[in-house]
Amino acid sequence: MWENYGVIFSDSDLKKIDANLDFAKSPQFVLIKDSPVFYFTTQCRDKQGKWVSLPYWVSFDSSFLNIEGFSKKPVVEKGSLGAFDEHGIFPFSPVKIGEDYFAYTTGWSRRQSVDIDMSIGLCKSEDGLNFLRVSSGPLMTSSLKEPFLVGDAFVKQYNNTFYMWYIFGDKWMVPAQGGNPERRYRITQAVSVDGLHWSRDGRYIITVDDQRECQALPTVAFYNNRYHMAFCYRDVFDFRKGGEKSYKLGYASSIDLVNWSRDDIFINSISSRSTWDSAMQCYPNLFVYAGSMYCAYNGNEFGKSGFGLAKLL
Repeated sequence: MWENYGVIFSDSDLKKIDANLDFAKSPQFVLIKDSPVFYFTTQCRDKQGKWVSLPYWVSFDSSFLNIEGFSKKPVVEKGSLGAFDEHGIFPFSPVKIGEDYFAYTTGWSRRQSVDIDMSIGLCKSEDGLNFLRVSSGPLMTSSLKEPFLVGDAFVKQYNNTFYMWYIFGDKWMVPAQGGNPERRYRITQAVSVDGLHWSRDGRYIITVDDQRECQALPTVAFYNNRYHMAFCYRDVFDFRKGGEKSYKLGYASSIDLVNWSRDDIFINSISSRSTWDSAMQCYPNLFVYAGSMYCAYNGNEFGKSGFGLAKLL
């Protein structure tokens, strides 16, 4: 059972950073000097009127009810001309490694025949608030076994091994009635000894009942002697307006970080079913803080109203 706090960072809060910003997508929690900090990705229009997305942060007190500070500019600069992240970063997933912070980014760029491509990049920071790219090139991108849309990386270190949960696409599909192609992608994982060089096998790890299911934004926390994964899933088509085909939260658990047992019922009660998350729940972030497990997530319209928080009781 979950206790829902409702929206803790709203669209009006976002406008205090910059009135031109829209959305606060994919909240990602990190503790910095005992302060709870959420990174999120927001969007604005470029000179051509097209969306560009970049990450910001906001800090809270220990109750998550009061905002204590926020970044006044993106935590990393816009990607360079022609780079894999030229048109934006979404999501931005930081993790503390030793005394430094690594951020695994999903960089995206526009294409002609389909709308986007994406790959995983890497940024580093000494203070956790200001990041620099390690390279203008990607850390991980499409390959023989993972042909399209490699992204949504979430990294944790367990038992001296780095684990990355991420997605890749295996197919672009065109609606039967015609229209723009849509992508199908699902969750996989990779392992590493240093967080830089990754071993991956191109195997989807979460079961599906419907072959048109897409999965996104995996996030993992260790709590009560079990590894818990939250993610979101949707239909390939007709998912943008809310309803049965739109994003909903999914859940799986593991005791060995290899085999994952899916049980979406565990997370079904997380939604407040109010005006902000009644039609869609997406982009979750599981984390453990002060001995309890929480889940931050977005609601209707992919985070248009900001992001909310729930606590496992």
